[in-house]
Amino acid sequence: MYTLFKNMDFFKINLHFAYYKFLWYKYKLLLAWDGSSTFSKCVVWLLSSGTLALAYRFYVKSSNTNIEQNQDQIEAVSKRRKKGLPPGLFNEGNTCFINSVLQAISSSSSARKWIYDIEYKESSVSLTTAPSLDILIKVLSNQCGNEDVYSALDLMLSLASHGWVISNQQHDAYEFFQLLIATVNEEMEKVSADGKSFYLIGEVNTASSHIMNRISQTLPSLQRSPSSYFATDPFKGSVANKLTCTKCSYQSPIKFEKFGSLILSIQHASLQRGCTLESCFQKLIETEYLSDVVCEKCTKENNNCKVKTKFQKQTSLSKLPQCLCLQLQRTYYTNDGSTRKNAAFVRFPEFLDVSPFRYSSKDSKSKINIPDKTTRPLLCGGSSNFSTKKSSAWSNWYRLISVVLHYGDAYDGHFAVFRRTPGDQQKWVYISDQQVKRVSKRTVFDSFAYLLFYEKI
Repeated sequence: MYTLFKNMDFFKINLHFAYYKFLWYKYKLLLAWDGSSTFSKCVVWLLSSGTLALAYRFYVKSSNTNIEQNQDQIEAVSKRRKKGLPPGLFNEGNTCFINSVLQAISSSSSARKWIYDIEYKESSVSLTTAPSLDILIKVLSNQCGNEDVYSALDLMLSLASHGWVISNQQHDAYEFFQLLIATVNEEMEKVSADGKSFYLIGEVNTASSHIMNRISQTLPSLQRSPSSYFATDPFKGSVANKLTCTKCSYQSPIKFEKFGSLILSIQHASLQRGCTLESCFQKLIETEYLSDVVCEKCTKENNNCKVKTKFQKQTSLSKLPQCLCLQLQRTYYTNDGSTRKNAAFVRFPEFLDVSPFRYSSKDSKSKINIPDKTTRPLLCGGSSNFSTKKSSAWSNWYRLISVVLHYGDAYDGHFAVFRRTPGDQQKWVYISDQQVKRVSKRTVFDSFAYLLFYEKI
């Protein structure tokens, strides 16, 4: 026994894998089961995973002192949902990086719509991550369930089925965000390529749908392919890169690059005075100079002999995402190659105007200004119909919906999140795994942010 358990980290990691594997076989067994009674299926369920699940829960939760709670705390937590607060998430062994991201994106109405609005029919492609994420987002948005603390194990299992290994080691919340969104997109693309029918739900008007069906029957060429029904990733945007020759002013064709998030460099902690989100954006779009670039115009003027000159590169935002994820790059390397964390404070606004950084806008150095309360009906709640009659002046505006925090150094730490409450969007909560508590808006904006999630107004 001592030999088997002397390396507890090794045992814990393998227990994770064993648990996932048993759950996977459990699902396969249930799908293959031809018994007629629900009771028989329950017996198969218990026999296939019950003992291992209990062992897993006992070990992980007993080894993680951060989630130990006494009976009084549990009874207090049971009243959380009645107060309109979102549920917390169990820490299944250093999974705070997962929990913080799930809470953050659950605050996004466009992310909820992205997952919810696609229903697949008659597809031979097995979907795991999108359905699991859909359930989690609904629970964390108080749309279903009555648990005060929920588990993300099903989502972790679905990611494991895609080949992603999530051990009990320290991981980065930003990396998990990228992994999660990429996996959901991968599943949707497979369904689209499968050629089976799937359709959008939620905002399809019956009358207009009937009209479109008649038109498509009359004009088959207008029938849309499955990919045309594909829901748009709300985090997807693009930047425009403009290259200009410093010698002859020749401008190369503008290149557009897609992004799912933006990484913003920040000043060092010693220069933290005056460090704002705007200054981070300015650094993103500041002019760069590239050497030894072949200029087509200079080459033609030189009898088609290649001429290399210096080009200036200007980056700007092109297509704006519905939900903008910003990573404040806090990790840097010292001269000796070691990794350090930049603890600089960055001031970020509740309302963000990105028009000064747009490709279509003129160069501007004006600061980010919060609009007057009398001119922004949508900003004070979710009941306004302003979104359906949005003016172009608001097309570049975002509102902050969640903030992911990191405590610790570059090697170790803990992730938590500030997010708006599902019911009252004017109120904020602090969530650290299963701990959920109300906080003031001032507390949110005084925090040292790591990830910022803004949603289009």
